[in-house]
Parts: sequence; C-alpha cells; structure tokens
Amino acid sequence: MQLYRVLLTSIIATVIFGIIDALNFLFIEEKLTNFWKKTGFFDVETIPLINGGISASIALFISSFIDSRIHMHFNVIKHPFLDSMGIITGTILVIFLYKFWNDIKRYF
Repeated sequence: MQLYRVLLTSIIATVIFGIIDALNFLFIEEKLTNFWKKTGFFDVETIPLINGGISASIALFISSFIDSRIHMHFNVIKHPFLDSMGIITGTILVIFLYKFWNDIKRYF
C-alpha cells in the first residue's frame, strides 16, 4: 500500500503538467497562431515551435511549483519513466474529457 501511495504522489505533478500542456494546445494554440501570424515575426514553420515553448513553459512553471510543495510533505520517487507516464496520463485524461464533453454537447 505504501509503495502505491509513493508512486501516485510521485506522478501527480507530471500528470498536472500533461493536463495543462494539453489544455494549452487544445484551447489556446489557435489564438496564439493567429496572433503570431498577425505580427509577421514568425513564419509557418516557427509558429508551432513558439507555441509549444509557451505551452511547455506555462505547464512546467505550474507543475514545478506543485512538485516542490509535494516534496515538502511526502516522499516521492523522481524517475524519467514516472515523469513520462504522468505526462501521457494527463494528456490522455484531457482527450477523454474533451471527447466526453463534445458528445454531451451534441445531445443538448
């Protein structure tokens, strides 16, 4: 039981990173792309790079803050595999919730 608690606690921040990153791409990417096109500073090839960088930096800022708070109160395991699983889990969670929301909206 204790190992499961440590593992779950260890991936919370990366799940949050995945959720925030996916939400940024889902809801903000189009607006940012239009903004960058209007400025004329970035071209078609570099706009996704700047959007990805902005999205990742916002997600990293928030998840790092949460991760530091978790480290104060709980024992955690830092491992790249757990980090990648947390990011994928957060992204998949956003996809499922988005699809579920769109299915509900179709009926109402």
